Amino acid sequence: MALPWYILCAVRNPDFIRVFIFQHNFQRYLTPVFQHKQPFWFFGWITLLAMLPWAVLLIPAAQEGLRLWREKTWLRSPGFFFACWAIFPILFFSASQSKLPGYILPAIPALALILSVAMIRAFQRSRSASLLVAAGVDFFWLVLAIFVLAKARGLSIWESELAGSLHLAEAALLVSVFVLFLILRAGSRQNLGVLAATCSLLVAATVLASLRVLPALDPYLSARPYAVFLRHDLRPDRIFTFHLNRSWNYGLAFYFQRELPEWSPEDPEPALVLTTRKGLQEIENAGRFQGELNEAEKGILYVPVGPLPR
Repeated sequence: MALPWYILCAVRNPDFIRVFIFQHNFQRYLTPVFQHKQPFWFFGWITLLAMLPWAVLLIPAAQEGLRLWREKTWLRSPGFFFACWAIFPILFFSASQSKLPGYILPAIPALALILSVAMIRAFQRSRSASLLVAAGVDFFWLVLAIFVLAKARGLSIWESELAGSLHLAEAALLVSVFVLFLILRAGSRQNLGVLAATCSLLVAATVLASLRVLPALDPYLSARPYAVFLRHDLRPDRIFTFHLNRSWNYGLAFYFQRELPEWSPEDPEPALVLTTRKGLQEIENAGRFQGELNEAEKGILYVPVGPLPR
């Protein structure tokens, strides 16, 4: 079915076969050419994150699978088909030399179906089982709220453009305590409908809050604003990075459309160095800091470096 589309793309784009088929499939899978190398177990954490807030249901789902295995009835179980559907993409891409979270998206629908059945059976089995599921879901929402607020307070935007939203988030945390009580109550009464509806509302509220907050967090997370700001610099050949982590280096290379070299304290010429607080301290210790520093630190610092002292 897809062959006519591939042929048309190859006819109109001579490099299509080489770039798309070989470079972005075989080369990406077999080599870390795009700097997306991760450990073998990387997709284990990604799977858990993708199934939140329902990841706790993987425990009863695994117990059900072990029961079917012991009873030797797994061949007749539809769950076996969905388990194969879910597990194969995760194992297949775990062997890849390039790993990105989106690679295992084909496994998510099957996992959602498996966890749905596991949740229904847990609520039908006993009051203690449904209460444990509700407690696990509660724990996720509580940890998420505390984590977001703790991270937000560590950013310099606390008293600036996001201050109103973050104070609103603090108030929402108090409201969430009542919502968490509702989830526990639904679990103790084996009321699956109330628990699912409450979590659905929390997910929707989280998405709406993210749509407002994430654009303001862009400078803290993305290299795009820095590349736009420096696009017309008079000395683009004298822009360097220094002690940035891999994600920042990769993002800057993507938006600059070239790889920025790593600055060396032995470089004798003036330069503009993109770095962190730790990198700034090393530059100051080397006696190379010169000029003024923009103290409104977000993700990266612009550090003017003077010539090497004679």
